Amino acid sequence: MATDLYLTAYSLKSINPSVEDGMRIAKEIGFDGMEGGSLTEEYLGLLEKYDLKCVNFSVTPTDSGEIRDEDLKLLEKYSSNRLVSIRMGDMSEFFKMLRAGGGYKGIPGAFGTFQDAIKAAEKANEAAAIAAKYGLKTFYHNHTHEYRVDHGEYVMDTYLRHCLENHVMEIDVGWVLTAGVDPIYWMQRWPGRIGCMHIKSCNWALNPEALGMSCPVPPLEVGISKDQQDIQQAYAEGPQGPMEKTIMSWRDIIAAAKGVGCDTFIIERERIYNDPQDIIACLQADHDHIRTCLD
Repeated sequence: MATDLYLTAYSLKSINPSVEDGMRIAKEIGFDGMEGGSLTEEYLGLLEKYDLKCVNFSVTPTDSGEIRDEDLKLLEKYSSNRLVSIRMGDMSEFFKMLRAGGGYKGIPGAFGTFQDAIKAAEKANEAAAIAAKYGLKTFYHNHTHEYRVDHGEYVMDTYLRHCLENHVMEIDVGWVLTAGVDPIYWMQRWPGRIGCMHIKSCNWALNPEALGMSCPVPPLEVGISKDQQDIQQAYAEGPQGPMEKTIMSWRDIIAAAKGVGCDTFIIERERIYNDPQDIIACLQADHDHIRTCLD
């Protein structure tokens, strides 16, 4: 059975299309569906118009912490993976507070210390507890600083150990590689907890010391560079070329993800590599290459 491939609308930010135009572009490229979106009549109608599926819906609970029956029915009909982002009123401000205290040198990450990981897990569990009542799962999207080492382990490991079992990872492979971490090695330590994957090109890895981290760099045979890089330049330029030039094999990464239970794969393009900066041509090439790696 073929594996679906999704697009996150963030990839289209350079042309800022309407929701409908974004779906039309995704369909024309050949994607099976979109990531995110809300359970509104307009959004669901567009999914049907363009014959697209959807994963990782956003859901707003009631003041008493319940999910409305009508939203549950819509999730049952439209959600392809039963992962949800539960909108808690102060969640974004909470993570902004963690970032502000981290001294993160320009590369994003919500938390980078052992204690902050525990605080973040406690906050995430509020939403996960709501989702658990309905057989749903919530998820967290990583950046780089969650792969610092503190108290002898990656702080991402600390976070997951303190989260409820129905809270899983949306592993962003591009940021994992940028942190100098082997995503295959890391995913295989968390069977059942990798809920979905952001497939993002990454053509280098920073030396961990540039991030103030002590992460082990994957073996040289997978092509990770040890060159020291200026952190601001690295983030500004964002070396993200064609998918087939990513420093590890997408076929191997996807196979490893499937092996630990991940079944949702989403392309996210941070920066456009082709000339003359045509995001649609870029995403078409991304889509075509990753299709060959999925099955």
